[in-house]
Amino acid sequence: MNIKQLSIKLQDACFDEDMGLVKDCIKLGVDINGRVNPARYSPLFVAVGSMDYDIIRYLLEQGADANHGGSALWSPLHEAVCFGSPFATPYSFGTAPEDIGVHVVHVGGWGGFGLPTFASIWGVTFSLYRGIFAYMPVLIWAVFCGIRQSFDRTDAYRFEWKIILAIFGLQILFNSSMMQFWSGGFVWGPRYLIPVIPFLIIPMAYHFNKKWSSSIIITTGLFSILINWTGVQYILPQNALGAVPMFFLSGLTSQLYQFLELYFHTYANWNVQVSALGGWMILGLIIVFIWLIETRYFTIKTSSDGVEEGHSR
Repeated sequence: MNIKQLSIKLQDACFDEDMGLVKDCIKLGVDINGRVNPARYSPLFVAVGSMDYDIIRYLLEQGADANHGGSALWSPLHEAVCFGSPFATPYSFGTAPEDIGVHVVHVGGWGGFGLPTFASIWGVTFSLYRGIFAYMPVLIWAVFCGIRQSFDRTDAYRFEWKIILAIFGLQILFNSSMMQFWSGGFVWGPRYLIPVIPFLIIPMAYHFNKKWSSSIIITTGLFSILINWTGVQYILPQNALGAVPMFFLSGLTSQLYQFLELYFHTYANWNVQVSALGGWMILGLIIVFIWLIETRYFTIKTSSDGVEEGHSR
């Protein structure tokens, strides 16, 4: 039996709470901090999960590193102190009674996950409640651009476009498989889908200089900015378009600026005038400046690449 097999044996012994086998493996010279299992957990990490205090004490006495956790840089000491087990999550310890709410969802079944339903898929895509396309309409065109390029046989990056679409699709399915918390909780927008936005920007930028595409991107992009900017300026509505009417009815003086003005004058005692109109003007200038710089760079880069390709032919 080689060292790797002995290391696996030590992991199994910690999981099975077999003190005798643990001692035998340590005597044979197994790396006490070795991580050979697929999850990359150390033997101590597994022992803490099994809650066998005798094995935990023995491993620590033999020099096990309490801060040598798993692949996610978890510390078994931290997890054990905070949650009693490295495999527990904070969602399992809410303030509600144990027979209702978050406890039941995350402790039972598949830890709060199930098969995606049509309602949850619709909820994270097109619904006004948490649909990513409702909160950022510009991403509809981004997905269309990605699909179009993935079917273009003359495109040298067809495989990359398919990878981007696959990442987006898998993220949608993963979040819609959450039995109760697919919406992300009481927040503004589908926060769990934020990681897919940079991927979707790539095909959209690739199409920016094509006919009609730039007009569609600018129009839907500005509307997306309006939705999200107003959403964080006013009291958080549970609807993608809920803050837009408040913006037009209340004007530029939002609750955020009212709070800042109250804070500066009452709590900080700063004689600072907070102008909501000025803030909106500065935001608009920043957006326009960034947009012009990025689009100009992309257009120049695309043009130069086309010239070089023509010369090479």
